[in-house]
Amino acid sequence: MSEKHNNILLKIKVTNLESKAIYTHHRVPLEHVETLKMNPNLKIEVLGRSKGFYNENINKELCS
Repeated sequence: MSEKHNNILLKIKVTNLESKAIYTHHRVPLEHVETLKMNPNLKIEVLGRSKGFYNENINKELCS
């Protein structure tokens, strides 16, 4: 996977299809989302994007 994708963090909703439990997770790396989608017991919904590590580092440098 390219270096650009390493900085993509997502907000996701995970539903356990057996127990019907629903969890919302923030700042999940794209690679982890792709791995979670391979589990047939989980339904993964991408709700949006979070700021990436690169963007946060640039913002800290600009503010200091």
